[in-house]
Amino acid sequence: MSQLFFRETQRFNQPWIWVMNLGMVALFVFLIFTQLFAHRPVGNHPAPDFLLLLLLLFPIGMIVLFRFIRLETEIRRDGIYFRFPPFIRKERTYHWEDIRQCHVRKYSPIGEYGGWGYRVAGKRSGVAYNISGNMGIQIELKNGKKILLGTRKPEEAKEALRKSGI
Repeated sequence: MSQLFFRETQRFNQPWIWVMNLGMVALFVFLIFTQLFAHRPVGNHPAPDFLLLLLLLFPIGMIVLFRFIRLETEIRRDGIYFRFPPFIRKERTYHWEDIRQCHVRKYSPIGEYGGWGYRVAGKRSGVAYNISGNMGIQIELKNGKKILLGTRKPEEAKEALRKSGI
């Protein structure tokens, strides 16, 4: 492993995400309780009991998914490494000799990429892997591809890029 200049791990810790997910679970639990235990059908055309129970798996699955998603970024002497588990479990590497340009920049997550997470925005903006905020490490490869890795530590990332010779 080459010399490490920067390491960052980000998770979805924003309160609004957890409030939304827990709110969905609470709603489904309420609907299930109302229909199964209070014996009051929910709506004009109530769903079968098994379907309500099955639908509860969706918000629970979202909670589990958001708990395990993370963005791991490293800047080393030989390049930039990242993972985005559980979607990208194997480490991806961009070696300096394959990079045309790399810098830390402010961006508009919604305006440029349509939000946070794994986002594909086409040729103009490329691909983004971001968890929160509006700062990122912009990588432009010699083959024309663009990758943005979100960071909550922009000053440390700038310093690491400087140390790596970029």
